[in-house]
Amino acid sequence: MAGIPVYSGSREHSLANYYYQALYIPSEGVISKVYFVGDVTAKEILDWYKSSLAGYEVVAEYGITTISTPEGSLEWGAILFKKDREGVGIWALSGTPTKVDGKQGAVYCVVVGDIEKLISEKTITTPTSEGLPYSDQVSGEEPIQRYPGSVMFSYRRE
Repeated sequence: MAGIPVYSGSREHSLANYYYQALYIPSEGVISKVYFVGDVTAKEILDWYKSSLAGYEVVAEYGITTISTPEGSLEWGAILFKKDREGVGIWALSGTPTKVDGKQGAVYCVVVGDIEKLISEKTITTPTSEGLPYSDQVSGEEPIQRYPGSVMFSYRRE
């Protein structure tokens, strides 16, 4: 991970496996490190990396999205950069579930590897606040009125 800066005040941390699966963070054929930093948000981490990775081109950006979990709300976002064949991905999370030792902050994962390992079909279709992956979109009339931005898991017409 030489040459990839680390946000000031960060310390190495861990990230539960289900986050790798849910957010499509690549784990095979890449090098990754997870960090925690207090008193910042996922957005601040991502903005900092956008301004700090000189010479890298942004190839994909996933805006901040809020997820509700049993532990509380979680905000996450990601940015993928490339320089020649090298890819760098930053996935950042903040919110109640990311408290460490009682301190609020952000957990972020820096992934480095071949750009093809970072950009996969699953990564490209990661849900964002702008919409669902194509495979999850449907057309037609809504069966019931819903809160804007909510997702209906099932509906049974009686």
